Amino acid sequence: MKETRFVAFALALSAIVAFADDITAEKYPDADVVLVDERTETVYQQDGTYVTTDEEWKKALTERGRRSLSSLSIGYSLRYGKGEILLVEIIDAEGKVRAVDFASTLKEATDNSSTSANIYDPLDKVLSCSIPGIKIGETLHVKTRRTVTKSRVKDQWADMEVFESTMPIVRTSVRIDGPLSRPLKSVAVRNPLGNVVSSVVTNGDRVVYSWKVENSPQMFPEPSMPPFWTQGQHLRVSTAASWQELSKWYWDVSVPHLEKTNAAMTNKVEEIMGSVGANAAPIDKVRAMYKFVSQEIRYMGLTMEDTSPGYAPHDVDITFDNRYGVCRDKAALLVALFRIAGFESYPVLISVSAAKMDQEVPTPFFNHAIVAVKMDGDYILMDPTDESSRDLCPAYLGDCSYLVAHPEGEGLRTAPVVPPANNAVAVVGRGRLGKDGSLLADYSISLRGINDNAFRRHLLALKPEQRRELFEKAVEGVSAGAELMRCDIEPKDLQDTTKELKVKLLVKYPEVLLRGETRDELSVPSLSSALGAANWLLSGRTALERRKYPLKVSSTALADEKMEIDLAGAVGATASMPADETIEGGYAFSRTFRRDGDKLVFARRLSIGSIEFSPDEYLNLRESIKRVEASERAKPAFAKDRFANANERIVSSVRTYDFFGDSSWVSTNTVVKEILTYKGKKNAAELKFSYNPSWKTIELVSASVSNRNGQVVFAGPKETSVLDADWVSSAPRYPASKQLVVNLPSVEVGSVISYTVVTTVKDAPTPFYANFYFDTFTPTDFLSVRVGDWTREVKDPRLLPDEQMLPPGVLWRDHSGVSLCNFAAVAAKYRALDPEPVDPKDYDIPSGLIEIRDWMARHIRRVGPSFGEIRLEDHVVAPEIVLKERYATRLGYIRTMCALLKGAGFDADIVFAGDTADSDMSVLMRDMYEYPNVSRFSYSLCRVKVRKGGFLWWGGETTTYYLGTENEYTPLGATGFNGSVFLDPETGGFATVTASDDGFFDAENETLEFSVRENGAVDLDYSLEQYGASVGSARKRYAEMLPEIRSRHFQQMLGKIAQSASATRELVTDTDGYPFALSFSAFIPDMAVVSGDAISFEVPQLAAHPFGITGATRELPIGIDGEESLEVTRYSIVFPKGYTEVESLPAPLEIRNPANPGELWIGTVVTSKVVDDVLSVGIVVTHNIRRETMLPAEYLAMLKEWNRLAGSKANSTIVVRRRGI
Repeated sequence: MKETRFVAFALALSAIVAFADDITAEKYPDADVVLVDERTETVYQQDGTYVTTDEEWKKALTERGRRSLSSLSIGYSLRYGKGEILLVEIIDAEGKVRAVDFASTLKEATDNSSTSANIYDPLDKVLSCSIPGIKIGETLHVKTRRTVTKSRVKDQWADMEVFESTMPIVRTSVRIDGPLSRPLKSVAVRNPLGNVVSSVVTNGDRVVYSWKVENSPQMFPEPSMPPFWTQGQHLRVSTAASWQELSKWYWDVSVPHLEKTNAAMTNKVEEIMGSVGANAAPIDKVRAMYKFVSQEIRYMGLTMEDTSPGYAPHDVDITFDNRYGVCRDKAALLVALFRIAGFESYPVLISVSAAKMDQEVPTPFFNHAIVAVKMDGDYILMDPTDESSRDLCPAYLGDCSYLVAHPEGEGLRTAPVVPPANNAVAVVGRGRLGKDGSLLADYSISLRGINDNAFRRHLLALKPEQRRELFEKAVEGVSAGAELMRCDIEPKDLQDTTKELKVKLLVKYPEVLLRGETRDELSVPSLSSALGAANWLLSGRTALERRKYPLKVSSTALADEKMEIDLAGAVGATASMPADETIEGGYAFSRTFRRDGDKLVFARRLSIGSIEFSPDEYLNLRESIKRVEASERAKPAFAKDRFANANERIVSSVRTYDFFGDSSWVSTNTVVKEILTYKGKKNAAELKFSYNPSWKTIELVSASVSNRNGQVVFAGPKETSVLDADWVSSAPRYPASKQLVVNLPSVEVGSVISYTVVTTVKDAPTPFYANFYFDTFTPTDFLSVRVGDWTREVKDPRLLPDEQMLPPGVLWRDHSGVSLCNFAAVAAKYRALDPEPVDPKDYDIPSGLIEIRDWMARHIRRVGPSFGEIRLEDHVVAPEIVLKERYATRLGYIRTMCALLKGAGFDADIVFAGDTADSDMSVLMRDMYEYPNVSRFSYSLCRVKVRKGGFLWWGGETTTYYLGTENEYTPLGATGFNGSVFLDPETGGFATVTASDDGFFDAENETLEFSVRENGAVDLDYSLEQYGASVGSARKRYAEMLPEIRSRHFQQMLGKIAQSASATRELVTDTDGYPFALSFSAFIPDMAVVSGDAISFEVPQLAAHPFGITGATRELPIGIDGEESLEVTRYSIVFPKGYTEVESLPAPLEIRNPANPGELWIGTVVTSKVVDDVLSVGIVVTHNIRRETMLPAEYLAMLKEWNRLAGSKANSTIVVRRRGI
């Protein structure tokens, strides 16, 4: 028997090798990995439990494919069963098999993917292992098993298998073995390719279903397509015969929890019904109940169910009392409250942001739970998880499949699509044009449906003073330098979703009239082009010339604007008006201008009435967008003639520190805070503490919530979870970091939260260093800090305004610094890190400098904890272990590289750099000398000194290289730390990282050459050169880009210039030479606007806001960030022969450092010349803000003026006229 099995195995292996030999990069040029074979076998039982074994062979064709196969992860929930990795081995090109010791790197960790949605389940797991040593051209053989001991649906089983994927599939098979007493009742192969062979065989009391597939082509995902697995060929199976069975199942699951009501719930229903009145319409009562659950029950939850985990809700009284729950909990609570109130209501499962479910194959794979109320014979849907929605059922749930849980069973339904008019932004404006070319405009804006939802949610997340900034940015996006003079938002209580969201704005646009010698052009601001879903739903999704799959958007939308401008004698007679544009269909658009005496009326309407565009419809959509772009470039031309805004209040904050050495201490932090707003409630209801148990422990001594009704609730073990850090499963060698999460119960507006945390630190990775601030951005009654014998207490500390672009706090805030660091001692400790030499020949590694660096980049993963996250000794791993297991932290990576370089005969050692090249010098000096900060210099680098020439130890020239974790494409000598200060363990002092040659300094040169034709079309020649360390990422991106992806990327580049742009010369990239170079040529119809004898050309990318600052007033200093590279952009614009009369040109611009006027930050030089009756305009823009700079608050006006000058239409538009004959 053993011999027979061995022969079968050998035959199977030879078949796999034969298949793999025929799989080459030439045959599959767009594939990183090819699925050579996959065999999936599922054995399910009568009760729906099952075991699935998956065995697959994947061949790596590229470096990126090899990297993707260098690790393996499977996810599962311990509530349902377990996952196992059974076998990992590599088959080389000759068919030799080598086993992978995956058990040595196997790690099970918590799956934290749902924590961002406030869902915590420590039993959600991910099992991972490393697969070192796999090479391009080799085949990875993996076998895994998932054992499910608890069914999702009682006595039912369903699944979906993919027969077409984003990698080519040479062969795949599926075998399903089930009891004859519970056969598959629903089976379908969707999107068939004609390459599936199926069979059904009965064997005693079992029935076996088989499907075999060969040669499925590679799929290429497209932006905003339905989930790719639903668009390719796939198999759906289920033991359920109808959706009614699943409807009944979920009703049975929900009923026991729905029945757990209490007196408090009944009282709350009576209170809510009383608030709307006995004579109120039923729908108003429904809205009142919905508002309570959506806004008063916080979205957060712990998975604790034994039956159908993830589907069954908590008992409704628990959700009501705790005031939190996830979607299924909130839905169940709302259903129970409705039933108490006498409404016929049911839980609903719905599939959101996914393709619709299959009408013929019932499966339970929904991802959201909502509520249905039956009124007048129809279901009204509502989503109580959406706390900011005015609509009961938000527009993004339209066209989604849903299933009502019903005792008699319901069929699968589809949620209705909301008409665009119900998702509208309606803008009505009146303005007056000033003699100085400015426009004062008064707007009334109404937001409905998805726009109300999106803006209301965003506004609720902001402080009141920040809400104004949202609309400031919107109007500045419409016209550079626009000033928002008034902003009124209604309703005042944004959580009052019974009232429509409305906004009134008063805006001054400083420069909308572009004045020429003989004519003026009016840039009418279109506020509707910057506000609303109609503008962003398709943004970035239409760059592809054509599609294979549908384009899906989340909602319909409408942007409607009507603007009446009083020209007030500021312009002369009409020279030209833009032609009317009208587009009809699922993507509709209209734009008109009318002049009546001194009144100019502008109307714009953009409507997205379809939520899905077929590939044929997409072609029409792109053409429509091109027409819209061209239309919107055209312009009318005229002939010349404190507590109120806070979310919480800190009653008391007391911190103490007691030391047992420079790296060991105990700190106690006691905080008492009052919750003032709903946002404060959301922010404060969870406590999170990260730590590494190898040197730090966290003890939550107490945590309580006191409410206004006298109730005091304490957080206990049930509210506490300990999760692994995200990196733990991928780097099991290192001590695992943890996160303690405490979910505080019963938090409400008005609650007082008190907690005390004790942190014990023993032998921290770095000596103690801290800055304690005694002014705050949150209203605070009392601050106290004790460090050893030093104490400072402040009552009512200064409350700082919440302003943007702040410089480092140590430069201007009220603070005290404490440092127990000593760089001399640290340097001595670091000297011990110098590794012993390791001969690279022992590992078949070439012995050259760049060869060793590149081998490390290709084969050693940089994963695991950061420098200060674990102790130094835990970072230090023998290079031989790193070379075997193929992963390390940054420090372990650098030590290993140094060991190999030393083994190859190089003079190599380790230094520790800070990312300081663009830092404020005074802050840097403070961290080096006044308050030594070891953590500031945490980036290990391998310093290599190479001497050429000379004799023995004398003479010659030495070149120093600083090697980090850059990729193998980075030029040797370039470094991302050029100009940064480093700590030198050898001397105990500081020095500066310098690239090996001036040519490796970071810089970028961009050139755009435009040739304008008489009909307004433009030819573009584009080129880009990159210097320095950034060359590595650019080379890597394009060297590893597959042909189809490169084609799509190029289309996206063209789309950013204009939807109508088409290539006249393909994208060319030089990934071998230096500098990195990229170039292409394009043709753009209608890019310039021709009006009579004049041509207007707006230079793309020229208008910009160099300083991202808003607000009418400023109290705090302003911080200007430094840039690590010099950027120079050159524009050349050549106009048709005869167009030599210049009406207007961009003005030259110089922006200098106010603190050092000799330093040019931004400069624009403009030149023009006429040769042989042809006008050429040249523009050179330089950006060179080298270091972080602090400016007084009084410079706000200057910065905003610089923004206006740099971003104005006048400084980015050229208007020329044909020379008169």
